[in-house]
Amino acid sequence: MWLLMGLALGTGLIFLIIWLRSRGVNLAWYELLTGLLGIALLLFAYQNYQASVAEFEPTAPGMFLLVFGLPGLILLLLSVFLVWFRNFRAACLAWFRNRRAPKDGRGSTKTAKA
Repeated sequence: MWLLMGLALGTGLIFLIIWLRSRGVNLAWYELLTGLLGIALLLFAYQNYQASVAEFEPTAPGMFLLVFGLPGLILLLLSVFLVWFRNFRAACLAWFRNRRAPKDGRGSTKTAKA
């Protein structure tokens, strides 16, 4: 099962990177690192959850999901938010620069009446 999960995860990451590059979205190193750390924590939490359920532990599965799954989910969502916010900020700055550009070449956006 872990072999298939690893193959699916690797294929999904490759397709995600190809899709992001086709849209012109670049990832910073810290965004990629937080995303990979979040995925690793989620996989670790899932593995420990399955092992604790198989051993009939009463409280350990929930604690593994709480202690490792929640931070993994937060890191994964943080990396998605960082990429979105950086691209949103760049689009807003480009829009404001184009809006405030002088239209007559003299620094004024109003045209003079003769």
